[in-house]
Amino acid sequence: MRSFLKRITLLLVLTSTLIMQSEGGDTFAAGTDRQLKVAVSIRPIHSIVASIMQGVSSPALIVKQSQSPHHANLKPSQANILAKADIVFWIGPELETFLQKSIYSTTGEAKAFQLSKIAGLQLLSLSHGQPDPHIWLSVENADTIAEFVTNRLIEANPSSAKNYRKNLAQFQLDMDVLQLELEAILESQKNHNFLVYHDALRYLEHKFQFHAQAINVGNEEITAGARQIVAIGKLMRSRKFQCLLVEPNINATAIISMAEDSEIPIAVLDPLGLELPAGPDLYGQMMRNLATIIANCSK
Repeated sequence: MRSFLKRITLLLVLTSTLIMQSEGGDTFAAGTDRQLKVAVSIRPIHSIVASIMQGVSSPALIVKQSQSPHHANLKPSQANILAKADIVFWIGPELETFLQKSIYSTTGEAKAFQLSKIAGLQLLSLSHGQPDPHIWLSVENADTIAEFVTNRLIEANPSSAKNYRKNLAQFQLDMDVLQLELEAILESQKNHNFLVYHDALRYLEHKFQFHAQAINVGNEEITAGARQIVAIGKLMRSRKFQCLLVEPNINATAIISMAEDSEIPIAVLDPLGLELPAGPDLYGQMMRNLATIIANCSK
């Protein structure tokens, strides 16, 4: 992690004042010098991009609250965003499967950047060996993504380079502070055991040294079958788990009922920031919320 002193120095050199913009929505916001149209797939990445674009314009968000990035269908309004975009940032086909076929055919002249392939990322694997696409749940990865996004924006809109670089320096400082906050919140969770419905927490698990056993290691939207229910019941009766962690909008009714019967605490996580307003502040608040919920659930 870069030192605080170096980043503060960068901020002092870049002295222009930040102009706060409203959160991204269905349409593109006009820039102050060039109408660079940027589209972003999911809310956490949109928040990072919006942080870098402050004072220039706002990116458009493709996936809304009611949609799953895994299994959504491309709506006409989303196809329109892609068609008008100069730049598109997405994780990749491992996550936004509904964009896999359409993103390059719909974007026209746009440059679509697959963030799961950028250099310098910390990449982990899921239990079945596939790359874990939840890369934004690592603060270090968020820092790397922000730097990549900054460079791409400067290439597309060099007249705003100073603003982008200043915003990157501020974002990196914010990530230093965020990392320290998360470490303080999750320090007590080292070596604790959590049962999770969706195998999405590996980056947090790896960084903060707790253990999360996934119930559903494939499609998180498929309800557990009878054999799996029996196996899960045995896991819960083993009493070795401090908490069951589930996500909103996932059909885990039977699993939650079993946890209640086994007197295992239950907490709802929001690793996509679905309950937060889209915009620059979402990422940090989402990560703090995740850490706080995990810590409080096992008390």
